[in-house]
Amino acid sequence: MSKPLPLGLIASGRMTESPLIRYPSLVSDLGPVVASSRRLASRYANALRAGHPADAKELGGCRLVLVQAPACELPAILSMLVESQISWKSKALALIDDDLDAEALQPMRALRAAVGSVTLAPSRERGVLVIEGDAAAVRVMNQWAAQARMSCIELKPQCKALYGAGLMAANSLLPPVLDGAMRSLRASGLSQLDSRRMLSLVVEMAIRGQRAHGRKAWLSPASMSRRPAVLNQLAALAEVDPVLAAYFQRSLIAILDYVGQDPDWLGDPPPQSQPSPD
Repeated sequence: MSKPLPLGLIASGRMTESPLIRYPSLVSDLGPVVASSRRLASRYANALRAGHPADAKELGGCRLVLVQAPACELPAILSMLVESQISWKSKALALIDDDLDAEALQPMRALRAAVGSVTLAPSRERGVLVIEGDAAAVRVMNQWAAQARMSCIELKPQCKALYGAGLMAANSLLPPVLDGAMRSLRASGLSQLDSRRMLSLVVEMAIRGQRAHGRKAWLSPASMSRRPAVLNQLAALAEVDPVLAAYFQRSLIAILDYVGQDPDWLGDPPPQSQPSPD
């Protein structure tokens, strides 16, 4: 077994949603825990059931220093690290954050530290880490994950925002579409149970098709054989829920623009109005 990686933590803010809480194996070899006060550092160590409260200078003995802090408190954390008078050469820092990437630790890079960022990937299995940053930091984070018996997915440097955009699309754009689909099915007379079952099946088939064939599996509403039915569907929906019909129409226009197909046959959507009642 490889020698445990000397690991430290400097933290601020809430720890309840941290990957370090969800996966204790990530901090099984944790040493110094640093915060704005010893009392707060002790609270973090107790919450993690690992490490011990320490002063910032003790991080000098760590090969990898984890940085857990919300964006608004990160400048104070970085100031503490810069002023610690530690020699950061050959040391790595990993920012635990869903959105910020290694560039947020630029002041430490200027002190010759290797910097990176880490977050949890969506996963039904045991935890998977998404990492990015300087090559040296990525190597150390891979070693840290291996010791915790977790796997890693590596992003291109400075591309974490693109990764986030992909998850945002799935988390923020897809649910309103499903909600609209459910409203339309319910308006047709289906029960809530039947609507949910039917929608679940359609979504499952769409995901399987996307995984197997990519965009080729997509049924375009713009095909000449489909256009009359789609227009009839929008007209019927407009009679019972004009806001939802307009949303579907605008969404179809945006989708056809995205895939490079002509949306003009859909006409102009009506002016924006108030959302449909629940």
